[in-house]
Amino acid sequence: MFAKRILRRIIPENFRKVFRNFGILSEDYGQRKSISTWKWIDKEGNAIPWYTYPTIEYLVSLDFSGSKILKFGSGASSIWWARRAESVLAVEHNKEWFATSARNIVANLKIILAENESDYLVAATGGKFDVVIIDGIYRHRCAESVSDILAADGLVILDNSDWYPETAKYLREKHDFLHVDFHGFGPINNYTWATSLFFSRTFSMPPVRRSTAELRHWRFETSCRRPILRCRHCEAIKDHDHIPEYQAHSAQIDQGFCLFLPLGWICLEIVFARRRGYDSSSIFC
Repeated sequence: MFAKRILRRIIPENFRKVFRNFGILSEDYGQRKSISTWKWIDKEGNAIPWYTYPTIEYLVSLDFSGSKILKFGSGASSIWWARRAESVLAVEHNKEWFATSARNIVANLKIILAENESDYLVAATGGKFDVVIIDGIYRHRCAESVSDILAADGLVILDNSDWYPETAKYLREKHDFLHVDFHGFGPINNYTWATSLFFSRTFSMPPVRRSTAELRHWRFETSCRRPILRCRHCEAIKDHDHIPEYQAHSAQIDQGFCLFLPLGWICLEIVFARRRGYDSSSIFC
């Protein structure tokens, strides 16, 4: 605690905020582990979709337990969706990736191999799906087939929508969907992109019912520094500073990111300040 107080006095607040944000993205969201392993995983090694983190945070708040999901493109997100939905049908064009995905098959997940375009586009005909995810090949053609396969109150997810502006425009204007972009960082990549959700005008999905412990865990995992607990009955907000595991986690973050990395940054600032002919003590003002 003494070292922490000293560091707070000598490290400018803007530096502390930068490292705090770095710690949230790198450690709490698990991006460092995702990049180092080249896998779509969270901090605990669980498979997650290769969507932006804001998209994932929104989707986990909805209850898809009674929903039928169609995915154009298979991958880590297939298992992630299977854990949350009634059933998942994934269509994959790549034979090698199909073999990899098939190793992790579960009871409510079905993966179809369709190596040519015509088979790929008709693989999901004959039924309606509550959620259609366009995250594979032939994205615009898949968007054109939405009217035949999406339920009237359904949802369409288009990943990398900033790369496919015409496809996003088609979904928005052709079907009169409500278009919401979730832009930000995600697993593996060192750049931001957009995952877009297209809501039908009658879309209605119940929120996930979480216990107090689950809610605390999710807020704790995603915001790290000062999580809150909101009572569902009286709407009171309770601070988590008194919780032992939060104190331990906070101490770990402080030791890791408020000691070694800031000191390195300060050394660099001093070197550059001297090269520019400035008084190095000015960086602490």
